[in-house]
Amino acid sequence: QNKVVKIGTLSSDRGFANGDTRLAAVALALGSDGGSLVYGTGPADAEHVATQIASDLRIIQNQELKDLSSFIREHVHPGYSLVQHVLKGVGFHYGKMPSLLREALEEAFKTGKLKYLVCTTTLFQGVNLPARSVFIDTPTRGRLGDELDPAALWNFAGRAGRLGKDIIGNVFLVGYETWETQPLSERKAFTIDPSFRKIVTGHRAKVLTLMRGEDGDPNDDDRASIEAASGLLISKAARGTASAFVNRAMGDSITTLEKSELVTTAEAAVLQLGLPQETLITNWMVNPFGQSRLLKRFREKIAEGKEQDLIPVHPSPWTLAIYRRYVGIFGRLNKQIYAKSATSKYNNLLASVALAWMGGSPLPQIIAKKIGYLKKSKENVNVDSAIRGVFEFVEDILRFRYVQLGRAYVDLLRHALKEANMEELSKGVYDFPLALELGVSSVAGQAFIEVGLSRISAATLESLIPDSNPSVERVRLWLAALNGNELGISAVMWGELLRKGLVKEESTSDLNLSLDDDDPLENLNLNE
Repeated sequence: QNKVVKIGTLSSDRGFANGDTRLAAVALALGSDGGSLVYGTGPADAEHVATQIASDLRIIQNQELKDLSSFIREHVHPGYSLVQHVLKGVGFHYGKMPSLLREALEEAFKTGKLKYLVCTTTLFQGVNLPARSVFIDTPTRGRLGDELDPAALWNFAGRAGRLGKDIIGNVFLVGYETWETQPLSERKAFTIDPSFRKIVTGHRAKVLTLMRGEDGDPNDDDRASIEAASGLLISKAARGTASAFVNRAMGDSITTLEKSELVTTAEAAVLQLGLPQETLITNWMVNPFGQSRLLKRFREKIAEGKEQDLIPVHPSPWTLAIYRRYVGIFGRLNKQIYAKSATSKYNNLLASVALAWMGGSPLPQIIAKKIGYLKKSKENVNVDSAIRGVFEFVEDILRFRYVQLGRAYVDLLRHALKEANMEELSKGVYDFPLALELGVSSVAGQAFIEVGLSRISAATLESLIPDSNPSVERVRLWLAALNGNELGISAVMWGELLRKGLVKEESTSDLNLSLDDDDPLENLNLNE
């Protein structure tokens, strides 16, 4: 039986009555000894709590923190609050950040340079980041306050206690008695529910509706999951394995008759769609009826002799013609896949940011353009919010949604061109979803990413290697031959090269820590 055992009373001159600042106050009072992980319910909250903690601390004279601050200033934005926070040993961490920035923050926390790291649920799983103390003041997540799985909270609490460094770890539940639920009163294990079974059991009628080509409710909170379940079933039917899959995945959760209805509806959809089998199998995450509409549109344009308008091209160097081509591609995707037209403003935005991203434009350049746009309509712009908005747009919209849609676009266009006996033209279709996913379109940039480097490092090293067409092996050999940090790249990038084993450990003795303090946004101009 669980019971509370009082082990003592701690008195502090610091006040804890303000609920808005209590988490930061408790972390400052109890977390100064050793590394402390503080839970933020979302990216904005993590930024807010980190700012509160940092406001009551002083700058630490440490070269590694200066290097980290300079890296953030140069490769994100000078006005990002993290630039100043890390100088005080405070950071925040969320999933949509550039990978190298997240890794640099994690490394600084592991080595004890960062004393506080305010993090979202992104850090609950997958990242081994132990701490001396963990602070949690709510069992919820996100702006809507959705309840967290108790096992996820237990997993986060389990970060307290650093193997080989601490005998014990501290978990501080701030205001626990006032929480709507007390999920940490009893240890909970993770329960793994197959998502397909869960969706079909709860929304079988809706899955059937979508597989019949009917629209359903576009505002359904579970729409994305229902679409994925219906697409997966249709892809299994295209393989001829729908019946075996449904029996295995659903078990006894639905009746034999209900299973049969799912299978026969999926098989009928395959016949109705008339899509290539490989497309149904590969691009099952994209609405198959939307893909069917897209293929029909391709055939119409080809029949009109306007096939060139359809073909994606290399994004660099930027020209107005290339920009217009991609406005058309994104507009076509939105209209055919979603069966409704996006605004011209949104299609223009997609094309503008996508071309900058694929062309390797530095993040500060993209962020500066976003902030400049916001300043035209707002007197005061929250820089952290604007930066977070760019991160989310790149990760959620471009690198997730439109990479998936782009793959379907390329596959279907190549099919339509071959079908029209335009084999050579089909070979010239540029693989823009790959460039969109990687954030670079050059041979050299993609080679650096292929060896495991982040986009930030790849873009920097691409500008330094005296070879515009290197193979992956050539890139490895060039990096391995470096005599210390003779290129003068930032310490954060050099650290990534060391972690990936691409340069020699002993070369750190020659590390050049000097950085250019000039404004990285000066003279940068993102093409309209």
